[in-house]
Amino acid sequence: MTERVSSDPNLHLLGDLDAFRTHALEMTAHAQRSIDILSAELDFPLYNQEGFQQALSALARRSRNSRIRILVKSTQPMVEKGHLVAQLAQRLPSKLQIRRLNQPPQDDAMAYLIADRELLLYKNDEEQYQGFANYAARPEARRLLEEFTYLWEQQARPDPQLRLLTL
Repeated sequence: MTERVSSDPNLHLLGDLDAFRTHALEMTAHAQRSIDILSAELDFPLYNQEGFQQALSALARRSRNSRIRILVKSTQPMVEKGHLVAQLAQRLPSKLQIRRLNQPPQDDAMAYLIADRELLLYKNDEEQYQGFANYAARPEARRLLEEFTYLWEQQARPDPQLRLLTL
């Protein structure tokens, strides 16, 4: 369920998985430079989709300056179940990096995707598909990216479980 907010054509209220999938794919497909994702376990129903993986791959290959950063609280489900995005990160480690948080962010229930420092897909609660997609969210994205960058640099590390083992 997607509901456009009448006063702002760039803002869509979202209430189910399909709406989140649609906007995640659209934002990722339109990104020119960067994607930053904060998610507890890289939400399987939302992000473990072939179309989403292909959009990330296209972004990573689009420019030498492309950057995809993903912060998660746990990598265990990705390792145990196999996640398409984690597999892509193994193939493109210089463009797509996944780090595990050492401690949760201030609001650890939320999850989000930010594309090109302006497009924002925001889940109010990691457990429910309730939130919004905003295609002109530069101020909100800037605030979230400041926290994201701090977490990325100070509170997260690459997880050795996600490294590709070659024999």
